[in-house]
Amino acid sequence: MKNIKLIQDAVDTWYIPLIFGLIFVFLGVYCTFFSEDTFLTLSKIIGYAVLVSSLIELYVILAHKKKKVTSQGSLMFAFIDLAIALILISRPQISFIVLSILIAMVVFVRSIYTIFRSFDLKAVGVNDWWLALLMGLIGIALSYILINNPKLAGKTVAFWIGIAFVATGVLSVFISFKLRKLRAVSDKIGSELRIKWDAINEEINEKLNN
Repeated sequence: MKNIKLIQDAVDTWYIPLIFGLIFVFLGVYCTFFSEDTFLTLSKIIGYAVLVSSLIELYVILAHKKKKVTSQGSLMFAFIDLAIALILISRPQISFIVLSILIAMVVFVRSIYTIFRSFDLKAVGVNDWWLALLMGLIGIALSYILINNPKLAGKTVAFWIGIAFVATGVLSVFISFKLRKLRAVSDKIGSELRIKWDAINEEINEKLNN
């Protein structure tokens, strides 16, 4: 029942993972055009992008603060992203090693979030819930590569950061469309139930008046 409540609360904000996903796909593509001469620019762009996505998420969470079940996990992830974004913005001169570790943390946290969400999707009967689980595991693998290969430099680390961002973005978009589909189904069921309820009430009134 708790999992169903989580999904019911999440469908109202299905567009948040969509925004987050599109931002990260953009960052991933940008990283493929990276050159070492623009390292400071790369750090700042990543920092501001993560900052924007985390602030949007925080705003939505606080706007729906009455839905406490949904907010607990999401709030933690948003604050982690916010902290990493502030580090990247305030210290853009950080080394490739530190940058890759920070990005790995973002990808890891988002992948864990996706894995938990995949089981929520399973609980409400979504057939391809395992795709979200699989993409979450891929995200964890990519974050592992970034953390355990700190000597990667230049184009190489930019490539892996790009791959990690694209993977994280794609899985966020995937989750958002699943939530949107669930919302459409929920709205349809709600409308059908209202029609049936009105019909029952009308029939009862007719019986009472006859």
